[in-house]
Amino acid sequence: GSEALELHNETGSSIEMSDYQLVLIGYSSSDTVTFPAGALAADGYITYDPATDLGTNTLSNGGMIIAILNNTGTVIDQVGYGSSGHAPAPIYNWSTARVSSTGDDAVDFNMDDTPTIGLANDAASTNFGSGTVFFNEVFMDTLANSYDFVELYNSSSTGVDISGWWIVFGDDYEIPASTVIPGNGYFVLSKLDSLSSAVYFIPYGDPNYGAMYLFNSSMERIDQIGWDWLIQNIDTSYSCIPNGSRTYYKGYDESTTVDFEFTSSTEGSANSSSGIIETVNAELDYTVSSLSGVGIDIRGELDNAEISIMDVTGRTIYTSNFKNMIFAAKSGVYFVNVKTSDRNYTHKIEVIK
Repeated sequence: GSEALELHNETGSSIEMSDYQLVLIGYSSSDTVTFPAGALAADGYITYDPATDLGTNTLSNGGMIIAILNNTGTVIDQVGYGSSGHAPAPIYNWSTARVSSTGDDAVDFNMDDTPTIGLANDAASTNFGSGTVFFNEVFMDTLANSYDFVELYNSSSTGVDISGWWIVFGDDYEIPASTVIPGNGYFVLSKLDSLSSAVYFIPYGDPNYGAMYLFNSSMERIDQIGWDWLIQNIDTSYSCIPNGSRTYYKGYDESTTVDFEFTSSTEGSANSSSGIIETVNAELDYTVSSLSGVGIDIRGELDNAEISIMDVTGRTIYTSNFKNMIFAAKSGVYFVNVKTSDRNYTHKIEVIK
């Protein structure tokens, strides 16, 4: 019934908190407030309930950017979580805790199922891309605003025991004991499976976004994907294309989940690249799709926008102002970046000839 925002003074001197401001930026609101007067002891901790103690907006379940400013207005620390950044959005009774300080929110923060408010954090470290088991497909029932199934894939030729792993998607599901994914095989968690385990399988927080996290049995976060419900086609899967070919494990929205495309459903079997459905951005009214045997088809009406096309290595092979076009390309995987004055969208496309 309450929230906690914990700060740590890692210096060797006491800090007066009224010299600093807290900024909260959410999907539909923002707030700035000065911290109440009081000293934060050297190497000490202080905890606030944003609404009760500071009179600000509550912390968004879907995602926010949280920043601390000094008395000159300079940002001295910030973190984006959930739909607003790479750090995970914590679920009920869990926290998101700092585990390192590399400057990468995905690496520096991890979920903790046993929060340590007022004490040093003890959450597991992150370990993105480790092992061979990752998300491969998610099927969403957009009309019911829920997931029908989540699919993991083992890209190795050897079976992997995933007992005690966690799939977190607004609620949490612990994978039962003695669960082994065979080599080059699949594990599918269906809505019926989750409901039988008292998991509701409904996105938590902002209804416009979906985010999903994968933890191993040591609670290391090894994979995460995200997307925007508003630009998802009805009754389609969010699938890794080509099947099982993961290259980036720190996605939190569609532009950073570059290995996935909207396709027809292939539950428990290989994702079909021929089933790719055009990428539709309803917010900006354009489409990017694969034109079989030819290349990449880009359609829409955008002013003052740029297009960049990159090959699978990330090398830019074409750039221009946005326009309706068909870009002839060899067979392979490409990334199409559409850049406006304030937004960047990246789409992964596979051309088949």
